[in-house]
Formats: sequence, structure tokens, C-alpha cells
Amino acid sequence: MNLTLLKEFFAGFLRTRHIARHFRRLALLENFTDTTVSREVPPTLAQTLVSAANSDTGQLLNNLGSHTDGLSELEADARRAQYGLNEVEHEQPLPWWTHLWHCYKNPFNLLLTLLAVISWLTEDMKAAIVIFSMVVLSTLLRFWQETKSNQAADALKAMVSNTATVLRR
Repeated sequence: MNLTLLKEFFAGFLRTRHIARHFRRLALLENFTDTTVSREVPPTLAQTLVSAANSDTGQLLNNLGSHTDGLSELEADARRAQYGLNEVEHEQPLPWWTHLWHCYKNPFNLLLTLLAVISWLTEDMKAAIVIFSMVVLSTLLRFWQETKSNQAADALKAMVSNTATVLRR
């Protein structure tokens, strides 16, 4: 129970900072190890797949509206118009000001900001300046580190290529 709450809290944390894209593989692996997830194929899909596997190649290609030598450009364009492009959706990176706000907005920084305001209101300028500089320094350091790590993760993702060879008639 507590582990589930912790996972939900962490997932919410990742979603609010728009960095969940770096943890998708972990979520995929968790699906394989989680026993509460049903891995059963729906009966209609299972029946369709079994009938496709057992059918003759020519019959299957005819049912799918394809040919042994692939689709023509016209047929491919018609399928693209009907089903859309065959592309993987990519998450857009955050603008820098939103990322900076997310780096500032954590309970520790908010508490220190409150303490700095209280110190300023009580005319303890030295404490207010020190606390405020701690908040600024920690926010900028976190912003810089996360920016560098996001750039490194994006560079690693750019090294992975997903390509397919398509033969046309």
C-alpha cells in the first residue's frame, strides 16, 4: 500500500516537471514485473491473431488489402490519409522559464523563502540576505544540473535510431 502511494507520488512529481520521458523504460519494465496487471489478450483480438496465423498467406494479404510486393505509393497515401502518419509521438521540452519555476517550486525552497520574508519583516537583513541567497543558489544549481542531464539524455536518445525499410511496388 505504502509503495503504491510512493509510486503515485513519484509519477506525479515527474509529470509536473515534464521529465517523465526519461523514465518510460522503467515503467515498461515495471509492467512486466507487476503481478496486478492483466496480460491477457482480449478474446476478439486473440481470435483475429490466431486466424491470421493459421490462414494462407495469399488469403491474409487479400484480407489486409496488401500484396506480396508491398503497397503502391497511391495505396500508401490512401492509408496515411485514413490512419494518419506512422510516427512516434515525442514529448516537447519545457521552456527555460517553466523549468526554472519547477526547480524553485519545492517544499524546501518555499520554506526558506518564507523564512527569508519573515527575517526581512523583522528587519534582520543579514539573515534575509543569507537565506535568500541560499534559495537562489540552490534553484540555479538545480536548474543547471537538470538542464545538463536533460541534454545528456537527449543526446543519448539521438544516438538510438529507429528506422524501417519500406519496399514499394
